[in-house]
Amino acid sequence: MAKILLTAEVRADLSLQHLKKIRREGKIPAVVYAAGKQNMPIQISVHDFSKLAHGEHGSSLESIIIDLNINKGDKLTTKSTIIKEIQHDFLKGDVLHIDFNEISLTKKIHTHIPVLTVGDSIGENHGGILEHTMRELEISCLPKDLPQEIVVNIEHLDVNQSIHVRDIDLGAKVEILNDPNQPVITIVAPRKEVEEEVEEIVEEAEEPEVIGEKAETSEEE
Repeated sequence: MAKILLTAEVRADLSLQHLKKIRREGKIPAVVYAAGKQNMPIQISVHDFSKLAHGEHGSSLESIIIDLNINKGDKLTTKSTIIKEIQHDFLKGDVLHIDFNEISLTKKIHTHIPVLTVGDSIGENHGGILEHTMRELEISCLPKDLPQEIVVNIEHLDVNQSIHVRDIDLGAKVEILNDPNQPVITIVAPRKEVEEEVEEIVEEAEEPEVIGEKAETSEEE
């Protein structure tokens, strides 16, 4: 389980003008959501979050536990959270807003974990094409058992073979919630071969049927 610290401050002013002001000051507005509790508006440093996003956990930000050290005047509160959503500027790519979910370390959580592949498949070496149809899986587990990523070895896969959800084992403590029959990774045949197969089927379908032979035979008899 990956776990990191991030410093934040409570936001008292929720006006649009204040949002623009804190963004100019190098801060990111955010909200901490918690079941049965009032939402907590906060702000975090662009520098601190960028450092996190470009660090070793950057590719799996939504599958790590973030302990938020939240300053509220002279009080410091720590909340264990996971990222629910990150909103980006469509053109610039800047982070505009972050939603955090507060979690209990003793209760199971539902979240999405990225799926990564390792190895060169037999099928790719034969000209096949890798289709990564599911980039993440939905799982349920206690926070302490939360995997940062799901690594799948594809070396054994040949053309037209797949790895399905049911083939991925994360151990007894982590439950995968997706449909077991859903393909995660498939090695498909090269496009040229598929096109040739389609052409053959079309040609067979268009081949003219010879009629009248039976009738001519009957007349001769």
